[in-house]
Amino acid sequence: MKKVIATAEKAATTKLPVLLIGESGTGKELIAEAIHWASSSSGQLNTLYCHGANEKLINQLNQELSGGTIYCERIDLLPPPLQVQLLKMAQKQINGDTYFIASVGEDPVELIASKKLLKELYYFFLSDDNPIGTAPEPQRRHFAVHRGLFVAAPHVLRLAGQPLG
Repeated sequence: MKKVIATAEKAATTKLPVLLIGESGTGKELIAEAIHWASSSSGQLNTLYCHGANEKLINQLNQELSGGTIYCERIDLLPPPLQVQLLKMAQKQINGDTYFIASVGEDPVELIASKKLLKELYYFFLSDDNPIGTAPEPQRRHFAVHRGLFVAAPHVLRLAGQPLG
């Protein structure tokens, strides 16, 4: 868990795209939220649930982007044509005020090999060459996130290097 928190802290300060890897229920969305709050992003956090996304939804999201963070939950569940569309949208917005975080539920190399994940989309989100892997429930401590504050019993860690007080 310490490595996950350290990598999340780094991701929040760099504002590069981030890939979260982990099974369902391992806290990927909580980590995405913590990264968003710690990144001092000026906009809101928007979640794109890829398992229910369609072309119209991605187009709508693209038109409404005005900064903030886009968390693309389970990009491996998007059909390949929609992965291409998501990649184009993200590449177009990356130099703006929009921060991208995505997650996958399995080993991304296996997903690419089985053609469930586009290699180009994987590399876009792997831009800092350091994906954040989350552990299944029995292997991790419980934690909560509130506006960039990780509470991981028995430790309290503040993202972005700001002291608690």
